[in-house]
Amino acid sequence: MVLRFNKTFVSDGEWLLPANVPPLSVWADVDRIEVVTSNPPAIHVFRDGETSGGSQPIAIDGAVREAARGREGWYVLWESPRTGALTVRFPGEGESRVAPSYGGLTVDDRERVWLTEIRSPFSIYDLTDDDEASAVMQPETRTLESLLAESGAKDASNWASVPVVVVEGGFIQTLADLASDRRIFIVYGPDGQPLSATPLGVPLGFVDSTKSPPRIYGARRTNILEIVEYAYGWYDEDLRIGGMPDAY
Repeated sequence: MVLRFNKTFVSDGEWLLPANVPPLSVWADVDRIEVVTSNPPAIHVFRDGETSGGSQPIAIDGAVREAARGREGWYVLWESPRTGALTVRFPGEGESRVAPSYGGLTVDDRERVWLTEIRSPFSIYDLTDDDEASAVMQPETRTLESLLAESGAKDASNWASVPVVVVEGGFIQTLADLASDRRIFIVYGPDGQPLSATPLGVPLGFVDSTKSPPRIYGARRTNILEIVEYAYGWYDEDLRIGGMPDAY
């Protein structure tokens, strides 16, 4: 499935979303698509190719920054217009306040919530229910400084992180140079320790994965924006992502 940015959703065919439902995040099942919008904050449900469906308002006093679907429902990262504070809203109305520097929201298949710091030092935090966020992963400082220097960057001020992607046996984080196609891919083991950091001059960011079969999906911009699919596997504690990708 692919959400094209002309508001066409592809899932065994094409679904045209109405213009008044600009998608922030999309989740698809066999017979329905759920779309989260930021303003107004709501969850829209479309079934069997219909272009109209039920809508459920999200009970927040602000705008949705990001949303991720877990088995239990939608997790929403929202921002208060008065204070700028960011809060994660859990299914079942539970909330946990997080610092404004967090920006990337990921929910894995065990319903653990991961928050990725968009700016340096690009830390990744584990947030569960009402617990406070605790940093569990961060790029190795010397390795990152060396790779940035090799790319010609004086520091990480012009770099940003994509939300971490959970893969079987570990994690992968994409750092992107906002002024070029340069990327750094950081692989972490299951204990959160950084295992490798690989630079690449391709406008690609990994955004999602499946464990069975082991696939990782990325957004790649060439002359158009594509969703690409790669197989992956572990070899001697090294995550290898190989083969020609399938592009959509």
